[in-house]
Amino acid sequence: MSRHRRFGGNHLDAVASPMYDFCSTGRRASTLTNLSSSPRLPLSLGRPHALLALRVPAPYRALQARRAIRVPTLPAAGAPDASLRAIGQAPFPACDTTGREISMSFGIVLSGFCVVLAMWTTQMTDLSTQANAALARRCGDGADGVRVRAAVEEHTQREGTWVVGIRFDIEIDGSIEPKYTFGSVGVGTSRGDAEQTALDEWGVLFVGPFCDARREAEGGIAFRGAIAYASPMGLRGSPPGGWVDGTTKMHEQVLQAVWPSVPTGAGTATVDLKAAVGAGPPKGECRVNGKMSTDCLTHLLALKWPAGTYMFKQYYVIRR
Repeated sequence: MSRHRRFGGNHLDAVASPMYDFCSTGRRASTLTNLSSSPRLPLSLGRPHALLALRVPAPYRALQARRAIRVPTLPAAGAPDASLRAIGQAPFPACDTTGREISMSFGIVLSGFCVVLAMWTTQMTDLSTQANAALARRCGDGADGVRVRAAVEEHTQREGTWVVGIRFDIEIDGSIEPKYTFGSVGVGTSRGDAEQTALDEWGVLFVGPFCDARREAEGGIAFRGAIAYASPMGLRGSPPGGWVDGTTKMHEQVLQAVWPSVPTGAGTATVDLKAAVGAGPPKGECRVNGKMSTDCLTHLLALKWPAGTYMFKQYYVIRR
């Protein structure tokens, strides 16, 4: 599958077919739905332990097929001591052998677990290293005390297309800030390709607003006594035209719609928006300070979205 990205001004066009829709599923951050056909591609975020759900019963099944421990029949009452000693000695070789078999099987399972854990840790470290480097380049001194933790939470492959979900957590001065947790989905022709797409999307949608807000940079959008730092507009699919154009006027229209759901206290707030427009009613997802907000989503979907087949993505860090 070919991918084409166009970075220009305040617009990001990341075309990657087919088209996907984010839908909420309880505690999971999102589930991907293929909008162009009925089959679903399950991809849930919010489960960092998913890769550790190892399937390890095979060694035990093999063990069950081996010779069972020989347990002697208990002697009748009054049996001679010699018989008791002979019976008592009989199971020891078998028990010792089976014990070694159990140890070997457990060792195989434990070794397999350690290998998978090491691969998962290495992969997580590599993604985190790339994410931290991207943040440092963009933030400069604003990255002091900030650490990114990136991990693949789930991945799937169908008909040569890979879909990967990566969770990005932000740690500031040693503590994770949940409001900055960001889920990114990548689609590609290989797992590595999909991971890179997800990493790129996080870099475009999250890093800019986060760094600008930390540095209190110029160029934010003044809105109702606050400053909103907006990401470039993310668009997957065919550009619909109309008001969905990535301009300041568009941001003001979107902020006006979701503003009732934005916290009013001092400090910073984050708003993560996704809207999928297709043949039926628009669908989407809205997170305020990292948490799902149905009110925010209702306001977002109430906008008059231009007709077409596309997914709109927008991220804001709002500073009061």
